[in-house]
Amino acid sequence: MIRRTRTDARHRLTRENTLDEAAFDVVTPESAYWVGFLMAAGSITRAGTRSPAIAVTTADEDRTHLERFRAFVRAMDPITVGTRDGFRDASRSYLSVQVRSGRLAKTLARYGVVPYKTLVARAFELENDAHFWRGCIDGDGSIAVNRDDGIRHPIISFACRSRELAGQFADFARETIPGCDIQEETRTPRAYCVIHAVVLRGADCVRMARTLYGDGHAALPRKLAAAQEILREFGDDSVASASEAVPRIGDAARWTPPLSARPGTLQPRLF
Repeated sequence: MIRRTRTDARHRLTRENTLDEAAFDVVTPESAYWVGFLMAAGSITRAGTRSPAIAVTTADEDRTHLERFRAFVRAMDPITVGTRDGFRDASRSYLSVQVRSGRLAKTLARYGVVPYKTLVARAFELENDAHFWRGCIDGDGSIAVNRDDGIRHPIISFACRSRELAGQFADFARETIPGCDIQEETRTPRAYCVIHAVVLRGADCVRMARTLYGDGHAALPRKLAAAQEILREFGDDSVASASEAVPRIGDAARWTPPLSARPGTLQPRLF
């Protein structure tokens, strides 16, 4: 459903009335992917009586991916730039886009994307969906080739602060790759910060990379490229190329947002 408002007896285009509030009503490969990405790299907050704010944050090199999200929900809201402290760097920049919609927030809650989910995140309805887990890996995971004693080893991992969500990914991996060797770790990179990680290496990593990134659907370009490198070197190359799997933003969007407006202020509160 596209929300419309009436002003002075005429329809006037605003960032609210272009938003596709039905974007997550039906589970599709793309909607499941963005639910996973929001689970890992998104947040839902509320300020006062305003509609809940759904925000997505990425590294500054992933602007095109945020553009694709904006196109998916038909948002006019601008992409903003900020800085924050990092674990290793004094500070690093990030990009963020925020939309406001009570209906979108309620629909996302059906899948487990809720306020204050960091420590208690849990997937509902999509825990066995590969598109959902690709979104989670793109938002809060890692896929790479490590070198150990001169030998290259592929590795894919998902890390989050919710023990239950990490456990759900481990269950998905066991169901998808029977007999796989899963390493479940608990890390403490800094005080009062506990990270639960699920790691697959070697042949199991290759199988998971093929499962998550071999279908040509939406994916973060740099992680798709890493998955393709693993499949070419350690598996096979029977996956779509990066340009085929992730269409240009203009092709994927088929819609160009009008002029943007200033973003709102986020103040966490349950709704």
